[in-house]
Amino acid sequence: MIFRGGTVVTARGVENADIAIAGGQITAVGLNLADDGVDIDATGLHVFPGGIDSHVHFNEPGRTEWEDIAHGSAALAAGGYTTFIDMPLNSLPVTTTVEAFDLKLGAMNRSSMVDFGLWGGLVPGNLNELEGLVERGVMGFKAFMCPSGIDEFPACDKRTLREGMKRIAEFGPRGHNARDFVASRPPRAELAAIAVAVETAGATGCPVHIVHVSTALGADLIAAAQRLGADVSGETCPHYLLYTEADMERLGGIAKCAPPFRTPLDREHLWRMPMVVSDHSPSTLELKQGVDFRQIWGGISGCQSTRPLLLADGRLDLQTIAAVTSTNIAKRFRSRLGGPGPKPGPALPQSLQRPRGAEHPRPDDQDAGARAGAWRRPVHPTIKGPPRNHGAADDFVGLRRALVAAISRAIWSSSPVSSRPSRTTTRPLTITV
Repeated sequence: MIFRGGTVVTARGVENADIAIAGGQITAVGLNLADDGVDIDATGLHVFPGGIDSHVHFNEPGRTEWEDIAHGSAALAAGGYTTFIDMPLNSLPVTTTVEAFDLKLGAMNRSSMVDFGLWGGLVPGNLNELEGLVERGVMGFKAFMCPSGIDEFPACDKRTLREGMKRIAEFGPRGHNARDFVASRPPRAELAAIAVAVETAGATGCPVHIVHVSTALGADLIAAAQRLGADVSGETCPHYLLYTEADMERLGGIAKCAPPFRTPLDREHLWRMPMVVSDHSPSTLELKQGVDFRQIWGGISGCQSTRPLLLADGRLDLQTIAAVTSTNIAKRFRSRLGGPGPKPGPALPQSLQRPRGAEHPRPDDQDAGARAGAWRRPVHPTIKGPPRNHGAADDFVGLRRALVAAISRAIWSSSPVSSRPSRTTTRPLTITV
């Protein structure tokens, strides 16, 4: 069967075309399709994709005097719809158990004129039914946070909602692949964690160091807190300077780390950070393999590659590389009074470091941090800035008020970070975000 000469409308655009159908499926869309014996003239008509209504109440079984599947699905077909998803109420019984699901599925198979799916319900008392409903094939679950209008489908309390969502998340595909893993650790989580740590540092006078910063917003918030007087510092890692989230999908499990790689915008902004460290966290090769990202070890091997990677990229001058990999770190963690703490050692002679423009380093196969491919962008952002007071805030109330405003400003503005982190009399608390 071919529909000839219609105006075909899709999300991609509008065009004049023929549509061939065989076995209930669209098999071709184009001009002048070969004749198959049955032509329908669609000239002057618009041909839309079959509509999908994901929210209907056909009320069968149980309340068919209100609506039933046969009449409801016929109405959808008349309106150009070919699929619906039926809500778990107002049928009777409501679709909150496997038994009720089977009753509704049987009714659907008998009466529906179009394709369908079924929602399940989350209500107090049916947590143990959720897994069985998922196995039966529900599209998802509906829950009310206010009265539903019928006694058989009560609203969820907070405990039911939280526990139900926790179980449903475990049943679904979330977290299985690289994209899901990245989505499970959004940038806003890092920003919120840094904000809490900085505010607490201001309240207590405790120096804070934020580890493996992966977002532009996180870097900006640390810089804003420093300007307000908080004794806070931060670091990033080579993999956040060289990779993006697309690379995690391309490389697979060997690239899994926490936080995950971010966007190209985050990557470019993080080159302003005053400390670059490896976060070297290797494992056996077997733990970095597989397709389920939830089970893959979240660490990258690469402590031997930090400086070679920065040199190979070429955007930082040699003095800056020395600062971000040695001098700034020593200043931050060495006691002002000469107490215990790391001391900066002599720099390696330049002849032992690969000069800019040389071939990229080629470490062993288990070094995921060095598999960045061709790193380019000849931009040389500076990390220098005016001296700032990074001591603990004298006025915590003022810091807290200013921090709220700084968080908003950090989202929209770009602020260079000082290359001179403060020296403190106590060792800072390190915060993982």
